[in-house]
Amino acid sequence: MSSIPDEAELRRHAARLRVGVTLLAGGTAALLAWTAALPLVFGWKAAAPDPLAEFLPSLVYLWGLFRLRGALAAIAAGELFGPAVERALRDLGIALVAGTALDIAVLPNLLFWTLGPGHGGLLRFDVGNFCAGAMGAGLLVIARLVRTAAAMREELDGFL
Repeated sequence: MSSIPDEAELRRHAARLRVGVTLLAGGTAALLAWTAALPLVFGWKAAAPDPLAEFLPSLVYLWGLFRLRGALAAIAAGELFGPAVERALRDLGIALVAGTALDIAVLPNLLFWTLGPGHGGLLRFDVGNFCAGAMGAGLLVIARLVRTAAAMREELDGFL
């Protein structure tokens, strides 16, 4: 019995997960749009000095979800070590690192420097964000590993 996972099962799993990620990304986009529209519709004062800045990390994460969806689509189509998977994993890593950097450092400083002391600060200490940033950095390494594996596979295929 082979220890290599069944490629067909992997492709089916990626296709199923792609549906879930699509629903999650669509629901997230709808929720963000709804939340952004509420102050406009009802004339409410925005909670943040710049509502777009408050939504920016979420928009970056949403972009990451769509890139994950692209990687899953490529895997479902049989591109296990191709450039589309490597790019999507890299972009997902960038989205996690950038979103957490915005949430941890940029937004707190923006609030501090625009609204003054008592709002924001130098850093927002949030274990979840630190973990997501570390996972994003890990994905950047894994994306390079996929690129290396693809190059090794091409080289081995050249021998056969």
